[in-house]
Amino acid sequence: MVVLLIVLGMVLLVACAALWPDREEPARAEPPAPLDVATSLEGALASQLLAGEINPGQYQRALARLAARDSERHPLSLPPRD
Repeated sequence: MVVLLIVLGMVLLVACAALWPDREEPARAEPPAPLDVATSLEGALASQLLAGEINPGQYQRALARLAARDSERHPLSLPPRD
């Protein structure tokens, strides 16, 4: 009777070991590529600000000029009032 319990325990142990999920090491991710924020004028200004080439006041004035230029070139149209 004791031998039967030992054999049954060993069978259960082997079955659990066979069905237990393997521990896979996480895949090594490549480091993210650096962002190229200088693809737009706003990105170039942000890069200059972060690099210390321009100060925050110059950055704000340049963005204000960009916004004014954009609103002249592409004005927003309001929907008609009914």
